[in-house]
Formats: sequence, C-alpha cells, structure tokens
Amino acid sequence: MAKCKLCGKSSLFLKVNLDGICQDCVNNQKNNIIKEIRMVNDYVISFMNNKDLLTICEKFVEKDETLYLEALDLIYVPIIAPKNFNISGHYSNVSEYKFKYPDNIKVINSSYIEILKTYKYENLYAAQCDLFVASAIREAGIDKPFIFNEKDKVYDCISHQMNKIRTLFKILCNQSIIGNEQNIYKYFAFIFILNICKKALYAKIAGNYIIEKNLSINIDEFSINNDEQIRTIIQELHFQKENDSQIFMFLLSLGIAKHFNTPINKLNIQITSIFNDYIKDIKEKEFLDKLRSDKTISIPKYNLTQIDLMDSVQFENYVADIFNMLGYKTKNTKLSGDQGVDVIAEKDNKIIAIQVKHYSQPVGNHAIMEVVGGARFYNATLCYVITNNYFTKSARQLADANNVILWDRDTLKEKLSEI
Repeated sequence: MAKCKLCGKSSLFLKVNLDGICQDCVNNQKNNIIKEIRMVNDYVISFMNNKDLLTICEKFVEKDETLYLEALDLIYVPIIAPKNFNISGHYSNVSEYKFKYPDNIKVINSSYIEILKTYKYENLYAAQCDLFVASAIREAGIDKPFIFNEKDKVYDCISHQMNKIRTLFKILCNQSIIGNEQNIYKYFAFIFILNICKKALYAKIAGNYIIEKNLSINIDEFSINNDEQIRTIIQELHFQKENDSQIFMFLLSLGIAKHFNTPINKLNIQITSIFNDYIKDIKEKEFLDKLRSDKTISIPKYNLTQIDLMDSVQFENYVADIFNMLGYKTKNTKLSGDQGVDVIAEKDNKIIAIQVKHYSQPVGNHAIMEVVGGARFYNATLCYVITNNYFTKSARQLADANNVILWDRDTLKEKLSEI
C-alpha cells in the first residue's frame, strides 16, 4: 500500500513519486513555490528602491557581526525539507532538501531571481547544519518559536539573532517604513535585503583589506575559478604572517565582491577546497624545511577561540600535532576515501583511529558510526572522536556502547592546558 509522506494519504491505488509524495502534493508544492517566488520578488524590488530601508539594514548588519550569513543565504529559498528534519538524521539521496527554479514562471528579473536560478535539485551548496537551521527559521516564520531539536549555545545564539531580525522587521512594519502589513513573503524579502547588505559589507571589507595590506589585486579581475590566482594570494598573505582564518575570510570577501549573485555557500565550498589544499602544501614544505635546518619544532599554543576560527583541515592537523606531543606517531588519512577516520596515531603497538569534527553545532551519531567502521579498516585498537564543540546525548550513548572515547570542548581545553 502506497502512502504519501506529506499528506499521509494511503491507498492501494495511490501513486507516489521517488520521494514518496503523491501527485496532489507535488502540484500543491509547485504552486506554493511559484506563489512565494512572485510575492517575495515583488517585495524585493520594492525594498531595493526604499533608500530609508537600505540605510537601516546597512547600519544593522554593520553593528552586528554575528549574523549567520550561511543560513540567511537559504531562508529566502523556497526549499522543501523532509519531515522531522534534524541535525543528526540520515536521509536518502532522494529526500534531501530540494528546490528547483520553476520553468516558464513570469517575473521581473532581480538579484533575488538571479540567485534562485543558480539552485538545482541536486545542489543547494550547503552543509546539513545550515539546511537544518534554515528549515527551522522558515518553519518559525514571523511569530512561532524557533525549534532546533538540539540543545547548544550555537542554536541559542542563532535564535537570539533571528529574534533581533524579526523584531526589526516588526518595527519597520509598525512604523510603515515597509508598509504595516506583516506577512511571510515580506519577511523573506526583508531577510534577502539583509543578506544583500551583509554581502556589500564583505565586499567593502575586501576593498579596505587590499589597501591596508598594499596588495596588487584588482577585484574586477578576481575569479573563484582561477586556482592559480587564489594560490598567489594565499602565498603572499601567508608570508606576510597573516593567520589562516583572515586569509580565508579575505578570499571569501573577494568572491562575494566579484560574484555578488552567487550563493555564499557555493563560494565557500569552492574557496575552501583550494584553500585547504594549498595551505596544507605550504605548511608541509615549511615543516620539512625546519627538519632540514634542525630547528626545534613545537606545537603552537592556541586557545579555544582561535581553534574555533580554524577550518576543518587546520583542526585535523592540530589534533595530529597534539598526539605527536603526547608521544604518538601520527599520519593523516587521505581527504577522500578516508573510511571515516581522519588521523591514525600509533604508540607501543597501540593504534588509535581518530575522527575529527570541527563543528559549529553538537556532533551526532554519524561521527561515532563512521569511526567505528573505519577502525576495522585500519586495524585500530581504540577509537576517538574529537570536536571543538559538544556531543548530542544520543552520540554519547552510542559511544559508550561501542567503547569510543570522546573529546568534547571541555576535554580539549584540558588537553591544551597539559600541553
């Protein structure tokens, strides 16, 4: 008996698509998406001509540097989330988040439409955590509480930020700066405008940084598809002793400035890939040069705030350094095909399989399952999962059942003090 995942209708004669959705629900989804795009677009066009609104939004994003830009880049996309979507769940390829710009929809072109057209079913350019956050924010809308189904300070911070955004939206409506009617389409359009203002701020920061560092970079000539150009920038800033996080944010700001209508998540993914590879290459060469020159090698002393600013590869390398300092010989597995293990540490016939998670949200069950499976592949005797964040309750229970040792944020802090 077939059953629709959305409406719950079931029948022997009911036909559902590969997502388990009946034709009536498919038609309703399509109609709702078209209506949302048209309504939001009309508001966006109106807002872009509202100088008072643009000034207020520009000042708002300048004063609040903690706005969650990745989620803002998805909230205004009319996405369809699986039922009971949560941060640690597992989904089939078919039932992942979906959005495809409808064919033959007649609308006035705008930056909102240009960005929507870049999205396809198979690629929303986003991590699961960003999709999860965007889903909860869209579901909450103008008045309902945000429900993230995960307890962590990160989500408390996001809730706080989104409450500030909703409050500003209501004030603008109450004061008739954007008309006094409050509806969800106007709200999504307002979030899009905030996103545009935030991007403009990033572009401005990139220009100021070029002047500050006296860099010979022309923003108009920059391209995220030019690997050699990005490598040259990384190398120049690295040898100026600029930290990795600052270099990455500058590259991302350059990408935003040049490719303004490209989703921030897509820029992030493309820049991260080449950035991680080249930074790793530079540091490996520096490491070998130190060995050749017989200079003393020591692990840098970072605090948790600095660790939070690392990317995943930097954190993985730092965890390997920690185990080196503890007397282990370590090796990083390949970035692809690592079998769920990032670092192998060996000492006294003991082999440790380590899964490293540099996350902005609690780590769920998937990390535990990955390292347990990978440990067999590497003949490891112990399994570790190490994160700069915390673990969900279910992840801790699963780790206990499988004898996996967990290092959360508090444990990591203790290890740093020991080093």
